[in-house]
Amino acid sequence: MRMLARSPHAARVPSPASTAALVMFSISLGAGCAGRGTPGSTGAAGSPPPLSFEQAPVVLTVENHNWQDVVVYAVYDGSRNRLGMITTARTVSFRLPPRLIGRSGNLYFIADPIGASKRFESEMVVVQPGQIISWTLETGLERSSISIRN
Repeated sequence: MRMLARSPHAARVPSPASTAALVMFSISLGAGCAGRGTPGSTGAAGSPPPLSFEQAPVVLTVENHNWQDVVVYAVYDGSRNRLGMITTARTVSFRLPPRLIGRSGNLYFIADPIGASKRFESEMVVVQPGQIISWTLETGLERSSISIRN
């Protein structure tokens, strides 16, 4: 019986057992990666479930009429949290993190003009999830106003 040397480039035929294992692996991988709806959702595939009351965002919209750029902070429970900066003559909306709302919803805001020695603090406001806070910063910050709407 004569043995022929196998070429390193020769094609190798897979065994039926390895073919079956590869097919099963592919099926399980596809099933594991298939898109599923969010647990508890009843909407169409991929659509998010409706937000609960506690998850509804609180949005702060700041309109800057001041001649300086202003850094905006939210203060809750004695902790100052930077929300961002707003340039002159612009309106910017900030989404407040749920941790800033807390159980009581009491917080206030600070407008800190860049390059100025004085900052402005809003009055204390009580907010609930889903509300929108509008804060208008005037040229004289002491004339600024804040309002809350649902």
